[in-house]
Amino acid sequence: MKTSLIIISSFLIIFFITINFNKLNFIYLSEGTELQNMNVQGIECIDDKVNIIDHGGEIFELIDSQLNLIGSLLRKDANTIKEKNSLVHSNSILLINKNMLVSNALDKLPAKIASIDYDTFIEKGYVTEDNYKNLNNNSDAMGIYLEKINFNDIELIFSITKDFGHEYSYQFYDSNLSDIICSANLEESNIQNVYWSRKTNILSIIKNPIKHRFGQINNYKMSEQDNCFKFDLYNTSIILNAMELQDFKRCGNSNYYAYTKDGDSYIFKKIISFN
Repeated sequence: MKTSLIIISSFLIIFFITINFNKLNFIYLSEGTELQNMNVQGIECIDDKVNIIDHGGEIFELIDSQLNLIGSLLRKDANTIKEKNSLVHSNSILLINKNMLVSNALDKLPAKIASIDYDTFIEKGYVTEDNYKNLNNNSDAMGIYLEKINFNDIELIFSITKDFGHEYSYQFYDSNLSDIICSANLEESNIQNVYWSRKTNILSIIKNPIKHRFGQINNYKMSEQDNCFKFDLYNTSIILNAMELQDFKRCGNSNYYAYTKDGDSYIFKKIISFN
């Protein structure tokens, strides 16, 4: 009872703070697809197909309510268990000219950014040692979230890094993640993932308003400022389902939301009638 009161009180506090934002939307999701004994950490729209990333490293294509295994991010040929599992809890996958960039978030080990040849990955069904390169040398990175951004016909990669002190930093890279362009400012917390809409030019920060509870999506408009970019809050969506929101993506004419609760996952699909 005490825990429930704390959660409700915290949510109400956040609600009254959030009500002052430009726009506030409430969403309640129903009739989701239950994925038993799965811990979904991310959703990606690749070639107009919905891909689901499980905590254990498996990547599935979601077809209607069925899962089709694409491959595993486990490095099965690695020498140690630590190396084999270096890409578990992955949250982001970017496909750039047949090169797959994968990032993850770990509790006690530095996060990884893996560069993987996509065709070889599909052929082998897992990450072979000659098809793995770690691009992250920041040992203080607890979690990394990546997204492709097209802004004024410029291709960029946006990176969110969470350090072991639970502080966030935000960087823009070139389209190959080779060179950092600049660092941006955002005031966010409890980030779960990030999404860029090419149709609306809006950056969405996916988060939990209360740790491990409910869902919140802060949508930002981006503009150029002082040789970098700034973000202005456009609107906020509060999702009233009392589970842990892991990710949100748009694919085709539908929005997809990934939730986890009590060792299971739930994928909610919401058809949209406008861009």
